[in-house]
Amino acid sequence: MESESGKKIKRILQEEIKVSPLKLQELFTQDRKHHLKNLILPSLKKGKIVICDRYLFSSYAYGSINLDLDYLKKLNKDFILPDIVFFLDVSPEVCIDRIRKRSVNIGLFEKIEILKKVYKNYHKIFKDFKNVYIIEGGKSIEEVFTQIKEIIIKIFHLEQK
Repeated sequence: MESESGKKIKRILQEEIKVSPLKLQELFTQDRKHHLKNLILPSLKKGKIVICDRYLFSSYAYGSINLDLDYLKKLNKDFILPDIVFFLDVSPEVCIDRIRKRSVNIGLFEKIEILKKVYKNYHKIFKDFKNVYIIEGGKSIEEVFTQIKEIIIKIFHLEQK
């Protein structure tokens, strides 16, 4: 169930419409609230494991290109933090190459100058949070999977089968 703010965000990222950086971050916050209320929290209450692609750290990394990071933290202060974060560390150049291979449409943030800033922002932001694991994303899918699996087994004291 996609929120109205989520639909608008897609149009903005595809550069069909323009809004201010502040308005875009407010839309991301509204969409995250919707997602948290309607999917994440109900799933957690049922004892399910929830895996998110991105989350509020993306708002910090992308949003702080044009807005103050402290303001973004205040805007997102009511969101729960994940138990664990895996950041697949891939250079902006490799990201651009992968984007071009999968799509002809380059979105609002999918430009090398922007991705270089975002990359630096992620590394700066993650210093302030616990349970963030930076994984070399240039390795094979199998190597990345194995590394993540080993960390999960260690953290959650799981038996390996």
